[in-house]
Amino acid sequence: MKYFTLLFCLCCFFSCQNESQVDTPTSGENKKCDFSKDALRDGQFTLRDLQRAVVLATDAENAQGVLRVYDTENCAQVNEVAFPAFGDSTATYRMAQIIYNNQSKLVAVYGGGRIYLYDAAEDKAAGPLLPEYLTPRPRTVTGEIVRLEVWEDYLVGFAAEKGAFVFNLKEENKPAVVLPAAEFARPDGTFSSLFLLPTRGEENSVQAIFPRYDAETETFGIVSLFKKPRSLTLPEGTLKISETVVLQEGDEEYTVDMNTQSLVTD
Repeated sequence: MKYFTLLFCLCCFFSCQNESQVDTPTSGENKKCDFSKDALRDGQFTLRDLQRAVVLATDAENAQGVLRVYDTENCAQVNEVAFPAFGDSTATYRMAQIIYNNQSKLVAVYGGGRIYLYDAAEDKAAGPLLPEYLTPRPRTVTGEIVRLEVWEDYLVGFAAEKGAFVFNLKEENKPAVVLPAAEFARPDGTFSSLFLLPTRGEENSVQAIFPRYDAETETFGIVSLFKKPRSLTLPEGTLKISETVVLQEGDEEYTVDMNTQSLVTD
């Protein structure tokens, strides 16, 4: 008899446990939304304070990129932006989480040689943005974008066989092309581009950087010539397309080797 009583109590316990699980709320913060099932690799980004999830997927019928925006509170889709197909090209769209601060809530999508921006705060898309370069590039190369990242207030990227490019994102919805201060066409056919980017909150100060991409290891990095922003300029009359250039800060001069992307030291 005691075994029957124990078995009855256990059944009641597990029955109560199951009933409790069924009654658990599944809305709001406790609801788990699965946005990853349609997402491309690295194609999902959550903006928590906006309660939005942005997912980049592929439209199988049209072979193009589709950006779907969801409300993370109720898992409902609230917007969808379709990007043009590439035609015969094998290029695909990818997502770069480019900037996330108090001023902008932007996500970038790039494919082939073009870039599109989605502003989650304003719920609108812009583009395409087309990279520009200081010197003409060969028309025979496609310039497919291989990397795209944020660097402070700038969108910095690298295109195959064309090199580095930069967009200024300080003005919302008005990304502006930033051309290099100097450039050098290396003997191997690659381009070395030096950018002087003004920094926020430091008047007349710039960061001197070289965006760099290694095709063999598929690694992207930004080389800073100085540890902190400096009041640097190119003296008037400087040849911008040269193997060496001189940066000036007051009475000080710094010689830059454009081939090695480094400062020349005595």
